[in-house]
Amino acid sequence: MVFGSWTYTSGSLNLKLAREEVDLSGYIVSGEWDLVKAEAVRNVVKYSCCPDPFIDITYSILLRRRVLFYLNNLIFPCVALAILTVFAFFLPPESGERISLIITILLGLTVYTLIFTENIPPTSEVTPLLTKYSTAIMALLGCSLVVTCLVLWIYHRDTSVKMSTTFEFFVFKVLAKILRENPESEQTPKDPPKRKYTPVTLVADRWPTYFPVQRRKTSESGNSSPQSRSPNGAPQEFVFPAQMERKMDQVIAKLDAVANSLTVDQSEEEKKKKWQAAAQIIDKIFFWFFTIVVITVTVVMYFMIPS
Repeated sequence: MVFGSWTYTSGSLNLKLAREEVDLSGYIVSGEWDLVKAEAVRNVVKYSCCPDPFIDITYSILLRRRVLFYLNNLIFPCVALAILTVFAFFLPPESGERISLIITILLGLTVYTLIFTENIPPTSEVTPLLTKYSTAIMALLGCSLVVTCLVLWIYHRDTSVKMSTTFEFFVFKVLAKILRENPESEQTPKDPPKRKYTPVTLVADRWPTYFPVQRRKTSESGNSSPQSRSPNGAPQEFVFPAQMERKMDQVIAKLDAVANSLTVDQSEEEKKKKWQAAAQIIDKIFFWFFTIVVITVTVVMYFMIPS
């Protein structure tokens, strides 16, 4: 604030300072502003138009906005939304709520932007730091939404689609090495060998499962051995009846089909776990990436605050 005269020179009006500091005896403390400094300086300026100089008293008043209100209502919510953006990657992909959570955080950041826009002076000359920080967090939220869609797409990938060699090497060899992980599912599941149908043999000792049945039947009929004896006393192979042989063939064929089906299901489950392991590795990589980016942006914005 400059106090002086444009009409009277120093020969007619001489201004002097009673003190260098402003009298603050009537100052009322403000809840929004801090009075940092208030000084007064006597200036003597000579212009080319007039022989005598002009005298003025310049008061310099430095005000600083109190940050507690903005810290509690603007800065902390923005930092909290940034932290929630990072911890959204902790939500399991199978829950199906990760995209909804990120969109909710993005909506909250939009409401936050509307609130602090009303509390800062509108200007196009300088971009406030809060605007820069919120814009950076909003960009990170958009990127996290895209990354989440990618991770969910990989996690729920169809098992009939074969994983490419390049993608498998990049995920399980490069990214897993960065995370210092050694997933068991990085090995490609081999195709299960198909079981061949083997006809039922007629030799009883080759089928111990059926042997007790025959022994029980022969015991009930009075024979002491499941093997029949030849007239000269030599043991003779037991021969299944034709109807029982057909039944055994049908039972073994059905058991083979069930075993093959279980083997195929196990192979499909291993492929599914492999896609899920790849999605989890990518998820962890982006979690640490977004954590580092959020911390870096926050620290940079903090040091950009003018002293």
